[in-house]
Amino acid sequence: MDIPKHPKVVSGIDDRSAAIDVFYRSLVDTTVVISGTRVAEMTKFLENTFRHVNIALVNELAMFAGELGVGLWDAIEAASTKPFGFMPRGYPSDRTKPYMLWPGFDGIHRARCGRVA
Repeated sequence: MDIPKHPKVVSGIDDRSAAIDVFYRSLVDTTVVISGTRVAEMTKFLENTFRHVNIALVNELAMFAGELGVGLWDAIEAASTKPFGFMPRGYPSDRTKPYMLWPGFDGIHRARCGRVA
C-alpha cells in the first residue's frame, strides 16, 4: 500500500487544530480539510461500513459461486470491465478462499439459506 497516495481527511475543534493539517501534509500527498470532528467521525464510519458491507457481500458471493462451480474471480474480472456500478478494489487478496469467514460458518449458512439450485 502506498500511503502517501491515500488522501487524509483532517479536522479539529479549534483554530489550533489546523496544525494537524500541516503534520499530515508532511506524510501524504493530499489532505481534505473538513468542517468538524462530527463530519470526520461520520466519514470514518461511512468508509468502514462501506468496506465491511462489500467484504460481507463478496463472502456470500464466494459461497454461492462455489455451489454453482463458478470462478468468482473470473466474474469479478469480467464485472470490472464495466465503467459504472462496480468497484473492483477492496476484495480479498487471497483468491483461494473468501476473506474473514469464520470456521463452521459455511454449515450455518447452508442450514439457514438452503442449497443453491
